[in-house]
Amino acid sequence: MATCADVAGSILPRDAAEDSLSIVPHLLGRVPATARAPVIHQSANGSLALREGRWKLVMTDGSGGRERPRGKRFGKPYRLFDIVADPTESRDLAAEHSDLMARLTQQAEALIQAGRSHS
Repeated sequence: MATCADVAGSILPRDAAEDSLSIVPHLLGRVPATARAPVIHQSANGSLALREGRWKLVMTDGSGGRERPRGKRFGKPYRLFDIVADPTESRDLAAEHSDLMARLTQQAEALIQAGRSHS
């Protein structure tokens, strides 16, 4: 939606397309120097995950991603995957990266509270 608005020269209202970003700079070869903000994913059952770079925090005690959704939304323990090294999300790394888990959980909770993933 943000891309269409950008191409049309329109500005979206603040309460529209909360998680949409324009890819026009990428299409024109003007990729921004800053990294993209974390991305929130939602499974068919409403479970959420936060993706930041190579890391994916799955915010359910069941599954998400490539599996059929199950488990309780926001049920703990959450899971952590390195989706570059493990694209099938088969090895939970949460126990090995407790500091990262805490930071990503805090980021996810802040984004959920804000109701959008960018300003």
